Amino acid sequence: MSAMTDYAEQIKIACDGERQRMTEIDKRIRDGARVRAITGLILSAVILIIAWSVAGVMRQKAVYIVAGIASGLAALLCMQFIPAKLRYVKVDGGYIVYGCIKVLRPCRSIPAMRRSLPVIGIADGAFEGMSKLYYLTVPATVRIIGKRAFADCRDLRGLILPCDSALSDIGDECFKGCVNMTAFFAGEELRNVGKRCFDGCNVLKRAYLSNKIAIIGDGAFSACGNLDEVNLSDKVMALPKSGFSGCCNLKQLILPTDLDRIDTECFAYCSSLTEIRIPSKVTYIGQCSFKDCSSARNIFIDSKPQFIGDGAFRNCKVATLRFKTVRKALNGWNGQCFDSRMKVIYAEKA
Repeated sequence: MSAMTDYAEQIKIACDGERQRMTEIDKRIRDGARVRAITGLILSAVILIIAWSVAGVMRQKAVYIVAGIASGLAALLCMQFIPAKLRYVKVDGGYIVYGCIKVLRPCRSIPAMRRSLPVIGIADGAFEGMSKLYYLTVPATVRIIGKRAFADCRDLRGLILPCDSALSDIGDECFKGCVNMTAFFAGEELRNVGKRCFDGCNVLKRAYLSNKIAIIGDGAFSACGNLDEVNLSDKVMALPKSGFSGCCNLKQLILPTDLDRIDTECFAYCSSLTEIRIPSKVTYIGQCSFKDCSSARNIFIDSKPQFIGDGAFRNCKVATLRFKTVRKALNGWNGQCFDSRMKVIYAEKA
């Protein structure tokens, strides 16, 4: 219990640090954009004054054309001061953001209130494919983020969520293709991460999930090649198909104590894992679930699984697999579930 408390405290400290880091980077981006806009505006004003002064003196058509172009550039720079406009729809309990009209200035934050009612959600596809969206501050009132809400936002580095965030559900493919997203941290209310939610976020390094999370969708963290740390709640009973497949930088894996099922290819191609411990309540280990975990040297199975699928430990060629309670292979196991080069040690006593 003490170890879990210490780990939870470490996660909290890491979240606070990541939140502060994101806030500081976002501030630098805003300050830089503001300085560039003001500098450009001053230069345009100077050019505009000179151009129209010369045009007034020379009264030539070409000079008037140049002055007109300078006026257009000045107007364009002024548009950078026009903030992005969020679009809302009213629902029971508050408002949901369903879109964003961006002129030149990207959206930086979502307000907590609109017309005396809370903003409680972000709709499906609300920011999908938006460019120059680097960091977005999301208020504590937001409870749901819809399907593909931020999909293919290639500039997105992260969401800034408060410690007391009410966020409970993240929809399918919500951050899919956010190739520059470096970290994600949720408040303590998150319960559901949708299918392929972070699929292809190949620079995502850390994902801090709440202790209440119970459902992780198929392929949720698939192909997150830089992911080296993720915390899994003890409320998670089943790990999904391809849930962490291709997380080739994942070095540490602590599975929930009440875990019952590890599905097909869940941890396939996690080539940096050196030790795997399967908890005592796991009854199902799916096909190719730990395939190509080529660095794994020690695999401990504390349970008595009724099913182990074909190729479950294929290419775990240097591993030693130890059963805590199983004395021999069971009927529900596929004959090719172990790699022929790995050493399998059964329990002496059941």
